[in-house]
Amino acid sequence: MFTEREAKLIRLAMDKAAHPGERDNCASMLIQSLLKRGVDSESFIQLSGPRVYEPYREKKERQFKANGKHVCPHCQGPDFGNYIMPQGKHRGKTLREIPLDYLQYALHTWADKKIITDAIERFFKQYFRD
Repeated sequence: MFTEREAKLIRLAMDKAAHPGERDNCASMLIQSLLKRGVDSESFIQLSGPRVYEPYREKKERQFKANGKHVCPHCQGPDFGNYIMPQGKHRGKTLREIPLDYLQYALHTWADKKIITDAIERFFKQYFRD
């Protein structure tokens, strides 16, 4: 657990209105406080939470958990219908909300954008099986 002083330092350092120099001072004071208490690097990492920050994984999980629904009703895997379109005319909409003709257009036009085309192909396989 962080002490009350350490919690204040963290809040101040993370404040968007804080000056960069102020953030640096807070970070330095936080590390000094932890070292005085005998907290080593591994203990500090465990204080921050159960896993290491993985921005790519979190972004991918957010894309599949749109609207709180992330499980395909057909296969119980990731629901690609909830993938959020990152670009184009329908940016910010889920694949399910986008007209099929636009998805077909994107599939053929954006062949170089593998992540998008892969999601569209998987969406088609999940929802339009023969």
